[in-house]
Amino acid sequence: MPSLFSKALNGVSVKHCKNTANSAAVRMPVPDKVVIPMIQHMGAPCEPLVKVKDTVTVGQLLGDTDAFLSAPIHSSVSGTVTAIEDGAFKDQTELTVLTLPSTITFIGDFAFAGCTALGSIQIPGSTISIGASAFEGCTSLASIALGGGLRTIGERAFAGTALTELILPASVQSIGSIAFAGCEQLRTIVARGTVAHVSETAFADVAGVSIYAPYAEDSDYAWNIGPVASANHLLSYGVRAPESVLSLQTGQEVNLFADDGYLHAPDGVEAQFAYNAKAITVDATGNIAAVQPGTSTVTIQLRLQDQLLANATRTVRVTHVAEPSAESSDEGIEAESESAIDEPSADAAD
Repeated sequence: MPSLFSKALNGVSVKHCKNTANSAAVRMPVPDKVVIPMIQHMGAPCEPLVKVKDTVTVGQLLGDTDAFLSAPIHSSVSGTVTAIEDGAFKDQTELTVLTLPSTITFIGDFAFAGCTALGSIQIPGSTISIGASAFEGCTSLASIALGGGLRTIGERAFAGTALTELILPASVQSIGSIAFAGCEQLRTIVARGTVAHVSETAFADVAGVSIYAPYAEDSDYAWNIGPVASANHLLSYGVRAPESVLSLQTGQEVNLFADDGYLHAPDGVEAQFAYNAKAITVDATGNIAAVQPGTSTVTIQLRLQDQLLANATRTVRVTHVAEPSAESSDEGIEAESESAIDEPSADAAD
């Protein structure tokens, strides 16, 4: 019986050449920009451990996670962190909660798109722009807190998410097309400031949304709520009290917002008044009744549940009703006496 190892396994013989054997080593230049993904494996993505403007060195730990299956990410270069780039966490279906570093300035296009398990995220105040489709398709994303520095929301940024409400900081100036398209559970948007540009298609395929926006005296609003059938509503809110002191006498009644003030509290918004109840009383529409002498500062707050939307103050001063002087009373008696003498009675004429 022939041996299994009777035939030699010599493999393939190739010519031995080292064309660079006599060449000098060349140090490759460091690129101006390097993108380091937070996932380079089959497991869960890493959370960034550095933030924008941080200086990192070669070998420094950039990202890590406590997930069972994962691997830490180290820097291959030295430099400064600039942004979360496009698609950084795209389609990471195991990502559930994420808190971004406090100095991130830009969230790139598709940065978190398709993260179907992501339920909440907090955007720091340093972030000024959310890119196109940044959170599109995050079907579990029901809560997002936007920081006070945000200016731009890109097209399709929140399309297809599970958001029910969203508070827009006063810094927001632009909302792109189809930004909230397909957000079937969205019911409330509160704008804390005047948004200069809102795309006409921002609320495509969305119905039953109440949009609270600051009152504009010229009625010029950037919001386009879509067709009547969508049942979306634009509700303006606002309060302004005149700067002048309101002077009243006891028993007098007047509206707090008379003389260039206003109060707009739409459905869902409550107007709350705080004041010294000894001097005045105030009803829900701002009508004041002067009760007794004294000074009171009236504070007006507009609230939507636990959200303070607007506030204003006005000082009210109450004095006694002026009593007529004794000299004025004597003159009145004399005038009545003279009138009685000059005008004979009907019996005397007869």
